[in-house]
Amino acid sequence: MDLIIPRLDFLWSVKLWAVFHTIIWLHRYVRLIVHCISHWTYKSIVPNWEKPRYTSNDVTVIVPTIHNRPQEFQPSLESILACRPAKLVLVTTWDKHDALEKASSALRGVSSTHPTVIEVLHVDKANKRLQVCRALEGDHVQTPITVMADDDVEWPSTLMPWLLASFENNRMGGVGTC
Repeated sequence: MDLIIPRLDFLWSVKLWAVFHTIIWLHRYVRLIVHCISHWTYKSIVPNWEKPRYTSNDVTVIVPTIHNRPQEFQPSLESILACRPAKLVLVTTWDKHDALEKASSALRGVSSTHPTVIEVLHVDKANKRLQVCRALEGDHVQTPITVMADDDVEWPSTLMPWLLASFENNRMGGVGTC
């Protein structure tokens, strides 16, 4: 009968629960100490203001979107254009393409101080992965740095030097935000 019904007598063992709580306690506080030390020793990278390796002219921004009303995310796109990237690629679905094209023509007037190229692409169905792949295929991205941005973010106009500062290190391949 012992083979069919497992014996659970060990659950009432004081030694088992003492070991279990010790392991949980150690995990919690060792993790806390490691996080505190990493927080105290972290140093952010400061941009090279004199001669940066990359500038905003080396950046293409890709924005996948499925907005029904492009005028709602126009402030977001204007903030991205204020950072003066070389190219802005907007990718939407085929049924929203014309509306986004009209909104992008209004944005081209905003970026008249800096010649940011604005390109509008479309995919057959709303899928962020397909939209990003569409922007990356072909020769839509010709710059060394590609930035993926959501359609609801607003960038400060000083973001680009801080974003590109990490790439001063030759071993750096990618950067993510937290």
